[in-house]
Amino acid sequence: MTQKGFYIDTTRCAGCRTCSVACADLNNTPVGLNLRRVVEYEGGEWKKNWDGTWRQNVFAYYVSMGCNECADPACVKVNANDETDIYLNVSWVLKSYDGLLPAGHEVAADQIALHEAPVSAFAAGSRSVPGNHMPEFFESADDFTFSGNFVYGMDMPCGRISEWSAVIDKRTGALTRYVIDGKQVLKEPLMPSFGRAPVENDLGADLHDVFEMWRYPEFRLSSVKADVEDGYYRVVAEYAPYGKVYSLTMTYSIYPDGSVKVAEKMHDAGELKDAPYLFRFGMKLAMPGGFSTFDFYGRGPWDNYCDRKSSAQMGHYVQRVQDQYWYGYVRTQESGTKSDMRWMRLIDNAGKGIEISSDVRFSGSALPFSQRDMDSALENPFPRTGRKYALVFGNEVDGVQQEVVDASDGVLEIPQYGTKHSLNISVSAGIVLWHIASALHSEA
Repeated sequence: MTQKGFYIDTTRCAGCRTCSVACADLNNTPVGLNLRRVVEYEGGEWKKNWDGTWRQNVFAYYVSMGCNECADPACVKVNANDETDIYLNVSWVLKSYDGLLPAGHEVAADQIALHEAPVSAFAAGSRSVPGNHMPEFFESADDFTFSGNFVYGMDMPCGRISEWSAVIDKRTGALTRYVIDGKQVLKEPLMPSFGRAPVENDLGADLHDVFEMWRYPEFRLSSVKADVEDGYYRVVAEYAPYGKVYSLTMTYSIYPDGSVKVAEKMHDAGELKDAPYLFRFGMKLAMPGGFSTFDFYGRGPWDNYCDRKSSAQMGHYVQRVQDQYWYGYVRTQESGTKSDMRWMRLIDNAGKGIEISSDVRFSGSALPFSQRDMDSALENPFPRTGRKYALVFGNEVDGVQQEVVDASDGVLEIPQYGTKHSLNISVSAGIVLWHIASALHSEA
C-alpha cells in the first residue's frame, strides 16, 4: 500500500497547527481523526525579587507529532538492504538560563539507532585500473615485493592513475614497506598488538604486571610463503608458539589496486585458557610525519572505549592527529581511542594516505606517540617484589658490549661528580644492590 511521509522543521514551529489542518484536508479524514497533531508544552514561574520587582522563566514550545496509531508503523521503516546508517539524535537544551547554566546549555543527549547497515570492509579491487588482473610480483632472498596501480580521485577514465608497491620481509613475515607514488607510508612494520599503555587504574591494580606477557610480546617467525590465488597474491606467515600459550598466523592478501587484507589468527598452544585476558587483539603501525589528518567514521568526537562510549555519538569526524592525546594526565597513559569505527584514514595535506577498514566495527587510534612513549610503568621498571632480575656490570674501562646493552631491558648509570668517572666493580655492585634492597624493603 502507499505510505505517506511528513517533514517539518521543528525549530520553526510556532504552534499554529497548520500542519494538522493541511494533513486532514489532504487526506479527507473524518472529524475527530487527526493523523497529525500538535502538542504544546509550557512551564516556568514568576518570582518576586527582594526589591519588589518580578522575574520569570516562563517558556512554551510545540511539537508536531504523527498519529501514533500503529503498533508496528510502516511509515518509519527503512529498507533493510540500505547501506546507510540512520540515527535519531536527541538533545535537551535549556531555553533560558537556570541558575549557573546559561540558555542553550545541553543538559542531556542521546542517539537512537533507527537502522544500522551491515559492516563491510573496503571492496578490494574496486579502484583497480582496467586490465589489471594481477599485481606485479618479485621475490628476492630477503623479501616479497608487489606493485601495481590504481585510480585516484575518480573512476575511470577521469581519475588519475597512481602507483603503489608493498614489501613483506621474509625474515619477520611483516609488511615493512608500502609506497604510494614514491611516498613511503610506513615508518615501522605492521605488527600484531595485544596490549596498550596502562591507565591509572591499571597501575593501581598492578595490571601492567598481570598482563605483562601481552604488552610487548616477541614474535619468532617459523615459516613464510607466497601463493597465487584467483586475482590476487596471498602471503602466509606462521609464528612459533609463545611458550605453551599460543601461536600466530598472519595472512596478507594483496590485490591489483594495492589494497591489502590482513587476517590475524591466534592458536591455542595448550595453556591459552590459563593466560591473562588480552588487553587488545589487533595490529599496530607507525607512519612518518606529515600524515596529520585523522578522518574516521565511528564514535566521537572525544576518545571512548568499549566500556565507556555511551556519551560519544556515531558520525563522520575529521580531526588532527596532534589533538588525539589528552595532555591533562598527571602521569602519561593510554588515550585517544575511538570505538565502533567502520573505517579510519590517515591523510597528508595533499589528501594522500591510507584507509583502514574491517569486516566488523573496530576500535583504533591515531596518536603522535608510541605505546612505549605512553607507558608510564616503564619509567621505573624495577625493582618489584616477586620478580627476578639479572644485573650485568661492565668493565671499568671498556664498559659492556653493545649487543648486551641492546638485549637489556634498561641501562643504569651511577651519577658521579668531579673529573674522575670510574668505579671499580665491587663499589658499583655494592651501590646498585643497596639501591635495589632498599627499594624492595620500602615496597614490602
